[in-house]
Amino acid sequence: MNVIHQTSNALNKCCHDMSVFAGSAEAVECNRLLLVACKKREAYLIEMQKLKENPNYQKVMVTSRRGGGGTSLLGPQGRLTISDIRLPIKGDFLNKLGTIQDTTTHYFLIMIRHETHIMFTQMTSTHDGQLYGCSKNRGRRDYLEFPNLININNVGQDFDIVVEIYGMVVSPSDPINSPRKKTPKKTGLLNLTPRSSRRYETSSGVGSAATTAASVRSTNFIQLASIKLNRSHVSLSAFALERIPQSCPIQNCIMMNLKCMMENVIERKDFLTMFEDVSGLGAWHRRWFSLKNGVLSYWKYPDDELYKEPLGTVDLKTCITASVGLVTREVCARPNTFEIETMRNKRRGDRNTLIQTCNDKLASITTKHWLSADTKEDRESWCRSLNEALVNLRAWHADAMRPISKWPQ
Repeated sequence: MNVIHQTSNALNKCCHDMSVFAGSAEAVECNRLLLVACKKREAYLIEMQKLKENPNYQKVMVTSRRGGGGTSLLGPQGRLTISDIRLPIKGDFLNKLGTIQDTTTHYFLIMIRHETHIMFTQMTSTHDGQLYGCSKNRGRRDYLEFPNLININNVGQDFDIVVEIYGMVVSPSDPINSPRKKTPKKTGLLNLTPRSSRRYETSSGVGSAATTAASVRSTNFIQLASIKLNRSHVSLSAFALERIPQSCPIQNCIMMNLKCMMENVIERKDFLTMFEDVSGLGAWHRRWFSLKNGVLSYWKYPDDELYKEPLGTVDLKTCITASVGLVTREVCARPNTFEIETMRNKRRGDRNTLIQTCNDKLASITTKHWLSADTKEDRESWCRSLNEALVNLRAWHADAMRPISKWPQ
């Protein structure tokens, strides 16, 4: 609240229309700070209201996020990374840069909101050097770039991210050698339609609406557009923007890179006994297994893991088992045995074996990996770790295979 009062006081006293600071970098920075402070205060007020309505709200959120064993009550948690944010610029505006028609500077700022967490990019403008001075199409960029790398932790599978673009336009300061000029400097909003202006007054009046002090004012940054992102947008890099004001130099889209990664890393190491096909005969061999990054690797001895390549690997992304569990005695008489079934594309020379089955209709090979633990507790622990790893992989990796219950004949 102190930031809101201080920036409002600075704008009211030093950056009014008749002031020499109107349209200056200081005035723009004050408006940026005011926007950030008001939006954060708005998020805090929403969180406080939820706590008042439900005293157990915070406890439920903490419990659901922590969960147990690496997976929360809301499902596997992941991390969302947003990078390479760009705003394409209209061609007619680019042609005006550096000419006599270049009379205004447009400032842009992007806010990213996940639940009550708010993050802002750095502020950039059309005169920051990315575009300015490149009016002859020589090496000119046709977009404004925000170099921020934004990481959002503890996002669930059904996450919703809101991206809001804010803009402010100012006219250049009067030349120093024209002290007798009486025309006040123009500082203000983008040239919007009355409908857009009303939307701005409603959405950006957080500072004045939430306080009673007469000195508190609204920021001159206005919301230009807003989009919602979820897991289905991860594979996209361009997103359409609606209702961009005609006088705004940005095009009706925003570009960014989205990347999702599972946050809970499941790791485990121990001895297991593995069933293998040796020249058409079944044999059980004791191996040292390591589960890491969704891959199950095995060696002959534990020390081999440090300096030798694994004897083999099982990529859990190729697993088609719905849930790893105990194999029945009718299938395998060895106690504490569990099964992981994987599938890959068929290669030349592949044939049916004790552990491999060819499926000509799908042009694929399925492999059954039988692993036996020393004790019941070890088997249950391994199955739990493998199932958690499968849930995470299937939630956050689009290329991870899904369970297959019935095979086409």
